[in-house]
Amino acid sequence: MSSDRARSRSRRLAAALAGALLLGADGTCQLLPGEMVHVPAGDFTMGSTVGDPDEAPVHTVHLDGYWIDRTEVTVDAYAACVDAGVCKQSNSSTSCNWNHADRGDNPVNCVTWKQAHDYCAWLGERLPTEAEWEKAARGTEAR
Repeated sequence: MSSDRARSRSRRLAAALAGALLLGADGTCQLLPGEMVHVPAGDFTMGSTVGDPDEAPVHTVHLDGYWIDRTEVTVDAYAACVDAGVCKQSNSSTSCNWNHADRGDNPVNCVTWKQAHDYCAWLGERLPTEAEWEKAARGTEAR
């Protein structure tokens, strides 16, 4: 198998395992069916009056529709990026899932924004914006 083909296969496998909060760079669903959910275009209420001061003021934001992964990136999916030499290992303190053999299907945690960004770039994806993340997290019931 050519190295480009193996790399492509590895990326598809990592994407299938990832379940990351990633968006298709061109707005299309690039992961296996069922891995991503579509968040429809529209207005939503962003911010909070009861959270940290940087969450205020409450305001209305309009977003175009987008795709976002249903679940978090797993340790095993992130490890594929590390094994490829693209990503740096996650922190391995006791509260982190990295370097625990029984946590491969758990969400990878204890990564920096840059590590998350590098992982997304490796898959040809990007991290969601703050507004995209908040709209997806609030769900259709505007929690």
